[in-house]
Amino acid sequence: DADVNYLLGVSTNTEVTLQGQKDNIERQIIEQALTENNMNISRTAKALGISRNTLYLHIRKLGIQVKKQLG
Repeated sequence: DADVNYLLGVSTNTEVTLQGQKDNIERQIIEQALTENNMNISRTAKALGISRNTLYLHIRKLGIQVKKQLG
């Protein structure tokens, strides 16, 4: 399915796209920052040097799940 391939960063001929690569790197950075900040959006945004609104936009765009860690 072309839509799934686009979301995964793979074109129809299985070449990795630049946008897919950028999204994967961005996802990793945001997920790591969220983990380091116990899924706290305000602290994560501050650590990344972006606004909370911008962080929320990226979280939605990249399909990142934000679940509060216990303990």
